[in-house]
Amino acid sequence: MKFASTPLWLTVYGIKWRQSNRQAVRQALAVLETAKPPRMFIASEGFPTVALHVPMGVERAAVIDRVIEQVREVASLIEPLAAGAKPGPVEMPPVDETSEA
Repeated sequence: MKFASTPLWLTVYGIKWRQSNRQAVRQALAVLETAKPPRMFIASEGFPTVALHVPMGVERAAVIDRVIEQVREVASLIEPLAAGAKPGPVEMPPVDETSEA
């Protein structure tokens, strides 16, 4: 509640992260940190934390949809940082056309 009036927060962290990992995630989420009002803050442990805003006066399904939308937004921003991720097309494994389905 200190940074934003919302009951839901999403902290992005990894068990074996070093400072460089935190910095990379912070850079990936910079657009949320510089938003007006800001949506990303650094938690006391040093991990990026995103405020998930909950709409008021709407049906439960609309609340859930909006929260999921925000989580997906964060996921899309940090997806390129996934272990082993490299820009470019994803290679699919070869298909064995001789085997039956």
